[in-house]
Amino acid sequence: MSAPDDICRMVSGGDGPLEIVGGGSKRSFLDPVAPACSPLDMRAHAGIISYEPKELVLRAKAGTTIASLLDTVRAEGQILAFDPPPFAGQSTLGGTVACATSGARRPWYGAVRDFVLGVGLVTGDGEYLEFGGQVMKNVAGFDVSRLMCGAQGTLGVIADVSLKTLPAPECEITVVLEQGRHEAHELMLDISNRSLPVSGLAWAEGRLAIRWSGAAAAVDAARASFGGDEIGDDLWRELADYSRFDAAPEVWRVSVAPASPLLIDEASVIDWGGALRWVTAAGTNVRDRLGGSGHATLVRGPAGMPRGHPLSTPVAEIHQRIKTTFDPDNRFNPGRLLD
Repeated sequence: MSAPDDICRMVSGGDGPLEIVGGGSKRSFLDPVAPACSPLDMRAHAGIISYEPKELVLRAKAGTTIASLLDTVRAEGQILAFDPPPFAGQSTLGGTVACATSGARRPWYGAVRDFVLGVGLVTGDGEYLEFGGQVMKNVAGFDVSRLMCGAQGTLGVIADVSLKTLPAPECEITVVLEQGRHEAHELMLDISNRSLPVSGLAWAEGRLAIRWSGAAAAVDAARASFGGDEIGDDLWRELADYSRFDAAPEVWRVSVAPASPLLIDEASVIDWGGALRWVTAAGTNVRDRLGGSGHATLVRGPAGMPRGHPLSTPVAEIHQRIKTTFDPDNRFNPGRLLD
């Protein structure tokens, strides 16, 4: 495809550091960039470039909202299987890839990186490069398309993204069971370890929510086996956009091994079949509890405390080498991920 000349001009037109800005939906839980950065607003760079439902491939510009993409694929009976959170319509495709945000389906269907087929990237000198395409492949020793997932805009400006779509499940329902957190955690592990049509497992306020997705016969059999009362999908939406925690002054999002006992008693919500724990107890630095066995993001809390989980020295060194390769002049989002 042709280069995004507007983005290339904005990047090449100056030599100072840039803060890449989308809808701003994830800014509260990202570490701030250096104060001298000029904003590079990507919201006007929006729109679907191509969509081939029969080929299960969609390509769109980085400023396209996730909400509009979800509407587009839904109209064709398809889904974005990593369940990208729309964050009340503010989340963009570029920001979703850059921050690697996935929703409730992630443990069973895959993460963002599993569905990114290719990216168009603007480098520090304003050059537009395409990586990947309609199939996964490595380029110059890096799987660049996947490398952009979670890089938080530190390696270049994501201009456009190719995604793999999937057919929507034939049947999908959510049911709830009244259960304590430890009992629910054990059942989550049991369900996850069996061949069942599950696409969501979350415990909150004494209730375990199970989302069954798949062929109607398989969903009916699973529901009959486990029981529960059918509810709507409000819980998944509230967890996806974090609105369930709007009243909490401090919010930690903690990723651990699903079977880990860490923070079970402190968690206000257990999601992803046990792999994600939300802790809203004020004054609790959960990173002290992990001991290298997990990853904790401070979604909301005291000013000055790092939002992202600090990198270990070996990992930070790897990050720095990659950063130097892609952005030797440190122009993109300096201060984020790396000091």
